[in-house]
Amino acid sequence: MKIPRWALRMVRLVICDDSRSSLAFFEKKLTDAGYEIVGKAQDGDEGIRIFKETHPDAMLLDVTMPNKDGRECLDEILKYAPTAKVIMISAVKDEGVQKECLSSGAKAFISKSNIFDAEAFKVEVLSTLEKVLKGLAP
Repeated sequence: MKIPRWALRMVRLVICDDSRSSLAFFEKKLTDAGYEIVGKAQDGDEGIRIFKETHPDAMLLDVTMPNKDGRECLDEILKYAPTAKVIMISAVKDEGVQKECLSSGAKAFISKSNIFDAEAFKVEVLSTLEKVLKGLAP
């Protein structure tokens, strides 16, 4: 049985969110959980650039950002790397946006409103990330 690349070493992630507090929150929680943050971005253009420079195992990508929004970033990233594992994150509670992101190729969608206590973060973010990395998400 072939062992997946992500299981052989620390998983490398990029976080892209226009909120400094969200970036800091995700970085702290994910680092504490054993993930390596190889890049952080606060707008879509920067997120795409960092993704292309670092080739992460997965990316957490906010939907609403300046310059290019998350949906535009997702499209560009998937043109560059069709098998990229991008998880969309958003405070926007719009089912249409969620469906659009998933149908455009995002591997998962996480609502920020559900993640701010330790147990919710574990259930919503860490379990989703694990499923995406293992290829269990769409």
